[in-house]
Order: sequence, then C-alpha cells, then structure tokens
Amino acid sequence: MNRAVVGALLAIVCTATTPSWALQVPVPTDLRLTQGFATPAPTGLEARLIADAQDGRLDDVTLVDAALIASGVPEADVAAEAKKLLAALAPARAQARLQTTAHKRGDRLLRALHASLFRQYVEGQSRVDRIVATNEFNCLSSAVVFAIAADGIVERPRGMLSTTHAFVRADVDGRAVDVETTTAAGFGVDRKKLVTREYLRQLGVGEGLSADALLKDLQSPDEVSVVGLIAALYSNRAVEAMRRGDIEGAAAAFDRSTRVASGALKTRVANWRGGLLNNAAASLLDGGRAAEARALLVVGLDAATGPTRNSLQANLATATITLATEARDARRYGEALAWVDEAIASGGVGANRASVMALRAELEGHLANGDASRCARIEITDDRARCLFVAAEAHLTAGQIEQALDVVRQASAATTTTETRGPVASLHHNVIVAALNAANTARDCARVEALVREIVAVDRSMGKAMVIDVARQSGGCSVEVGNSALAAGQLAAAAAAYARAATFLNNAPDLQHNRALVEIREAEQHARAGRCDDARPHVRRALDYGGADSTFAIHGPKLLASCASRRAASAIEAKRWRDAADELRRGLIDAPDDATLRNNLTAVLRNQLIRAVQAKRCDEARPLLADLPADNDDVIASFHRVCG
Repeated sequence: MNRAVVGALLAIVCTATTPSWALQVPVPTDLRLTQGFATPAPTGLEARLIADAQDGRLDDVTLVDAALIASGVPEADVAAEAKKLLAALAPARAQARLQTTAHKRGDRLLRALHASLFRQYVEGQSRVDRIVATNEFNCLSSAVVFAIAADGIVERPRGMLSTTHAFVRADVDGRAVDVETTTAAGFGVDRKKLVTREYLRQLGVGEGLSADALLKDLQSPDEVSVVGLIAALYSNRAVEAMRRGDIEGAAAAFDRSTRVASGALKTRVANWRGGLLNNAAASLLDGGRAAEARALLVVGLDAATGPTRNSLQANLATATITLATEARDARRYGEALAWVDEAIASGGVGANRASVMALRAELEGHLANGDASRCARIEITDDRARCLFVAAEAHLTAGQIEQALDVVRQASAATTTTETRGPVASLHHNVIVAALNAANTARDCARVEALVREIVAVDRSMGKAMVIDVARQSGGCSVEVGNSALAAGQLAAAAAAYARAATFLNNAPDLQHNRALVEIREAEQHARAGRCDDARPHVRRALDYGGADSTFAIHGPKLLASCASRRAASAIEAKRWRDAADELRRGLIDAPDDATLRNNLTAVLRNQLIRAVQAKRCDEARPLLADLPADNDDVIASFHRVCG
C-alpha cells in the first residue's frame, strides 16, 4: 500500500529520529470514528482568533490567548490560564529588564525561564499551559513561551520552523539572532558548538539522528510570524489527538491550523494531514482493519493536493477492494459487489482495473449460480436474510454467541426492505447484548467497546433511541480493571485503565477521584525521593482530576512545597546558594502561600546579595534585586552604595 508523500514542513517534533513524522505516529489499537462525522466550525474566542490571524498578525487576540486556545485550553479557562502564565513569566522579565544591553537582556530572560519554568524536556509536550503546571516543555512550546516573554525585551521575536525543529529568531542591535529555547545557554548560540551527542541525548533523541543531520536540517528553516507558531501548535495538537485515536479531534485541530496558517504553510498542513491519515490507514490495512482504513482515507482526502491526494485515492481503492475480497471470502457476494462498484467509481483503481473487473465478474457469477451452503445458495434478497435470521436464532438459543453474531451480521447485510430489516436488527441487538455480557465477565474491554459501537449502529439503523448506556458500558469495563490495579498498588496500570474509561465517562466524580488518588500516590513516591520535577506533573493531574475535592487541593501543594524545601536545604548545606534560590522559587509557584518557602527564599537571596556586594560582584548581585522584598532596605542600600 502506498505511503503518502508529505510536504517539507512536517510535525514540529523537536528532533525526531526521521523527518517522515507521519510514520512515527503510533496507530492506536482502537481508532474511534463517528458515523457522519463533520468538523465543527470554530466559535467564540477561537473564531475571533482565526479571523484576526488572516493577515498574518494578531491585533484583536493576544499572543498569550492565541497560544492557550491552540494548546486546547477551553475558552472558559483561557483568562485564568493567561493570568497564571504572565505571573509565572514576570520574575524572569523583571530580571531581564535590569540588564544593560539588548543581548544581555535576551540571555538573562532565557536563563531565568530555564531556572523557573523550562525544567523538564518532553518531546511531545507542545501545550503552552502545561509549562506552568508541570514545567515540561519541548522546542515548540518553549519557543512560543519565549516569544511571549520577550515582548518589549528584544525586538521582533518570530518563529523559525525546520523539518523537525522549532526555535525563535529576534533582532538585537539591528542583527538577527537565533534563540535555541531548549537550553539555558541558547541565546545567540553557535549551533555547531551546541548540537553535540550529549545535547541530543538530553533531548531524548535516539541514535537514528546525528548531530550533522540535525545541523543540516536547521540550515534552511522557514521564518514565520508568531501566527505561524500558533498554526504549528494546532498541528502538534492534531498529532496528539491522532495518537489517542481521536480522529475527529485531529481533523478539527488540523482544520484550525490550516485556517490560521497562510501561504505555503497552509498547503503543507493540509497535505500533512492527508499524509498522516494515509500512513495510519496503511498500517491499519496491514493489520487487517480495512473498514477503519477506508474511513481514515475519506477524511484525509479533504483538501489534499498533488502526490498526497493521488496516494490517498489509490489507497482508498485498495482498502475498498480489500473489503470486497473479505466479503467475497465470507460469501457475502452482494455486499462484495457493492464494494467493488464503489472502488471503480472512486477513480483510484488505475493499473489494477483489469483485476478489479475480473473480481466483479466473479461476484456476478456467484450471485447468478448460487453456492453450496444452505443460506448462501439464496440470492441477496429478503429470502436469504430470513434464512440467516433463523440460523442466528438457533445459535443464540444454543448459547453459541460468536456463531450467532457472525450469522446475524450477514443477515443484516442482506436485508433490503423494512419488512425484514426490523426483526433482523432486533435480533442483532439481542445477540450483541449476550456478547457484551460475556466480554464484560472476561474483562475484555477492547471487545466491549467494539460491541458497544456495533450495537449503537444497529439501534440507529432501526431509528430507535438507545436502550443501552453507551458511556457506562464502554467505560465501565476499564473502570473495573483500574479498580483492581489500584487495589493491588499497580499505579501505572490503574492510571492507564482510568484514562481509557475517561474517554467515555468524561468527568464522572468517582472516576475522577480515583484518577486523582493514583496521581497523588505517584507524586508522593517521587517527592519522598526528592524528585520534585517528576512529582509536579502528577500533582497537577491530581488537582485537575480532583476538582472540588479539597483533600487534593491542600495535600498536593504541601507535598511539592515540602519537596522544594528539602531540595533547597540540601543545596544550602552544600553552599549552592543559587540552586537553593531556584528551588525555593519553583516551590513558590506550586505553593504561593507557603510562608516557610517565602521566608527561606528571602533569607537565601539576602545572603547571596550580601556576599556578592561584599565581593563587589555587581553583575551577580543585580538580578537578585528583582525577587528581594522591599523591606530589606539595609541590604538594598548597601548594593546601591557599592554598585551604584
């Protein structure tokens, strides 16, 4: 099966091991597709963003709001998240403003951001809001946050996008300077000195990408406005949706990316979407999932052009012929003939037209001459459906659930009139219910979900309201698996099962409580070992899942504050005063009301400032003034006497 040819601009994956990013998205074991899917039009603040971005600039919507919207923050939370982000950036911006030259301001800003916010590199972490919550970042999210923080500090910050990487370019004293935001020393950096094997290892890059290859990739990046960075955020959001098997979410994010992007970037995103879905469909077809592959290809064809569109059409014909062959092998000849006719009408059979027409002739012969088995001898009419209906009933009565399900599916495919469609669909429903009971007992959650999708389609075909609680049935199995894992102390397994359940049950209070409980236990393990940066994302998720439960809202910040205090104490004992201050600052972001952290930070900063002033190290002392409370008049006055 053909893989799509994708454009030069691929996913901003921050040094993936191959430039063909579409091949790197793992195909989920259960892609969720909705019948009659259509991408919803943007509304509210997102609609304002898209309208504002049409000229390649942002005039009505701020870059902060745009970045949060593109990251997937709900509109109701954008204002609060923007406030958090700007507050977290304020200390770094204050330190930068105290510097005496533009280059020093940009350098200090980047170093201060790494000391406070950019703490842990995670390749797929493109969400801007999660940087404040977890301190996890990648090249794209750190580039966007630096561009936000750099407003008024350096001139004209804008985005730079290569095949696999994102960074920032700014003007300093009339000269363009590149900013590698993934490292504290990245302002105006010499890339030949920066891009080493150790640097790649820190970014989590495997052996497949050499330093020379990355340098070559960075030789001709595309310069885009900050609006281009917003389009990239949307595109990476689409990739993450694809990883979760959320095709609708991926298509919607790609739609927003193409609306925000302009020029060549718009075309590349559209073809990237087609290429991504095409390659996922190819993997599905390799795994024997032709129906799901066909659904992806139909979505991917929208707006695709050139070689990508040609590949999609050819693969759509291949998937459809595969469905025809499967139906023929199952002796569902009428269904197989319908698939063949659809493939021919698609225009993608190309050089395979002769073999496709031969298959069509074979199917016509089967329908004309019949077959040896009892029901298959009957042509595809209601008579054949009645025969299959009786056989399915007999299997169900005998407790042969799998056989009954196979036969009733054939009966459903054979029905042509309302006279038989109703009784067959009703039996189909009852057989699936029996299969669901068996799958739930066996804790086969993937099968439960597949059967729920099937029963929904059957009930819709009857035009009846759902008699089954879709969300509870689909998610309930995973909840039980998660509960068993939690009781056994298997936290990772419990988290995975609960996450799957949440796909269907959304914010069910009991489920969210258990998810929060898993996360807080994970955080406790990390915090006890002094791994604050590892504990923080778990606390953040516990707070997200815990909602109004004050237990997590109180315990989570205290846990992180205690961890920060322990790390700061270790740094103080080793006389690493700057590290101690950084740990206390980070702790105050997590627990801003913690008086112990606040007092300890003041003491550390005061001691640092006194030592620096006594040694007349004014450049070292100056940035400390930004965080030192104003009531330290004696120390501040001493600084001004010595350093001016």
